[in-house]
Amino acid sequence: MGEVVKDGALGVEVVRMHRRSLDAFAVPVFKAEMQLFVVRPVSVVLNVSKVEFMDSSGLGALVWLTRELEQAGCRLVLCGVTRPVQVLLELVRMARVFEMHVSEADALGSF
Repeated sequence: MGEVVKDGALGVEVVRMHRRSLDAFAVPVFKAEMQLFVVRPVSVVLNVSKVEFMDSSGLGALVWLTRELEQAGCRLVLCGVTRPVQVLLELVRMARVFEMHVSEADALGSF
């Protein structure tokens, strides 16, 4: 699903997604991989710059991850949100739910 880069100084992990879609097919794998961050717990910067398509299942997975991390006192920060994903988030009025930054550097700077 993605590459994980650890930033020990901040206690944050960057996950660079390599899939082009986060849909019903990809969500089980995504949730299984993200479960590792929920169990620890650790804040996550999720780089979605390669994700060109997201359906309601993908959106639900992001809401799930946000909720799980927040319950553990951690954060989910998205970066590199593509235009199609941005349009979806705005359409369903979820753009305000997620903390989003243009780049990984900006996202890491928010911690």
